[in-house]
Amino acid sequence: MINKLKETYGIKFLIYLVIIQLFGKGLLYGIVGSLILPIYKLIGVDGLSYQLYSTIVEIPWSLKPIFGVLSDLFIIGGYNKKYWILFGNLIGSVFALLLAIFFQSKNPVFICFCFFAMELQVALQDLMTEAKYAEIMRNNPESGSIIVSIVNALNSLGTFLSVIIVGILADKQSYYVYTILLYVCFGITLLPIIPTLLGYLPEKKSDKLFCLTDKVNQEVVEQVNLEEQLIKQETNINLKKYTYMLVFGIGIMSIIISVVFVFSTLAVTIITALSLLAGICIGYMVFDKVIMHAILYRCLTYLTYWGLSGAMDYFYTASNDCVINGPHFSYEYYITWTGLVGAIISFLGAFIFQVLFGKTNIRKVLVVTTILSGLFSCFDLIIVKRWNLIMGISDKWMYMLGDAICYNLIDMLNYIPLMTLISKICPKKLETTTYAFVSGISNLARIFSYLIGSYAIGWFKINTVIPCNFDNLWLLIVIGHIVLSTVVLIPCIFLLIPNALPTDEIVNVDE
Repeated sequence: MINKLKETYGIKFLIYLVIIQLFGKGLLYGIVGSLILPIYKLIGVDGLSYQLYSTIVEIPWSLKPIFGVLSDLFIIGGYNKKYWILFGNLIGSVFALLLAIFFQSKNPVFICFCFFAMELQVALQDLMTEAKYAEIMRNNPESGSIIVSIVNALNSLGTFLSVIIVGILADKQSYYVYTILLYVCFGITLLPIIPTLLGYLPEKKSDKLFCLTDKVNQEVVEQVNLEEQLIKQETNINLKKYTYMLVFGIGIMSIIISVVFVFSTLAVTIITALSLLAGICIGYMVFDKVIMHAILYRCLTYLTYWGLSGAMDYFYTASNDCVINGPHFSYEYYITWTGLVGAIISFLGAFIFQVLFGKTNIRKVLVVTTILSGLFSCFDLIIVKRWNLIMGISDKWMYMLGDAICYNLIDMLNYIPLMTLISKICPKKLETTTYAFVSGISNLARIFSYLIGSYAIGWFKINTVIPCNFDNLWLLIVIGHIVLSTVVLIPCIFLLIPNALPTDEIVNVDE
């Protein structure tokens, strides 16, 4: 298998994937995600505001469409991807350094914006590598889903390392300790620079240093001087233009959302909902229906599983003054030990998928993971209702079995077959734009999920600061984590996902 990977993807690109996916999307993203809760609790931010800030930090993943279109459309310095990656490095490293220097200003907006910049670097570099291995997968369909599994394994390993680093130190609640961790983040942001400059991302350099890609394609066709090829190329260029307009529009809406988010939650909710709906509808007019069905299903997995971190994180880490006889988890346990178990399970899950599901019908995999998601959420319900104490099971052991530990595994088992499906029918020369659209529209759905969760926390009268009130949290879990996903997703699997194996050659559902 290793020799086949080297032959298909090249050793330099595999090393590059380790740098981007292990240290970037795994370690850096994991540290940022682990630091948000203790930092915002340290500076006195309440649970609802924490959920909103943490959602803003995630918005760069919805900005992928803009960079996807620009990287596919423009050649810069002879390359489509290289200098966008370096641009992300510049943004991420500068703001990582600023945050480390000025962290003790205790300004929640400044902290949020710096985390935003670091995630922008990770999201941009993740997009460029995704597009490249999607291109290679499409040209080598017999490779199956192995590279997607490896990428997810690298992410999980990086997360594993991040929770070790952060979790043990988080309980100290020390500005000095957090500052050191932020300097570590700054160091990680610098890692991709040298391999990017050395060309570890396989790209053929164009003679044109700066130009429109479509213009270059047209020049090549004119040299051939065959009428039927000109007509075909003109059709392809028109399709690209519509695709670029759609994906770029999704990115612009993400920028608007990120700005409005600071001032009005209601306005951003409306904008997000309209952008998501418009993006899906127009996407069906531009992309292959197999791709759009998979994207729609991915969006539904978020919309039927509300983001409730503002309530759940505060409930599990609340003091006895807030939640009498509650779990009272320390950060060391909540971030480190549970994070370690979750990362190990996710890491092994990438290989478990290949062994158990690598040649299994995609529909069956998604049905199994949907059912498991609902079952794992029941463990959170049991803890919140304190039934585990009646059964003689401690909060820590019950939590280890629950949704918080296994959510990433379930999400991965959903993600791998869907992205394998999309990669195999990704339009040629539109790999980055397609992956950007997938990421952008999916993250709009995730943002909308967290916005729904934020409203639901208020609707169910949950209060995360003294005097705390978590009386209705159990009902919120039942509706937002168990019932909706099970009832909606299982029928949609049979409506939207083709009856195929990961190794099959996928065709348009209309054919």
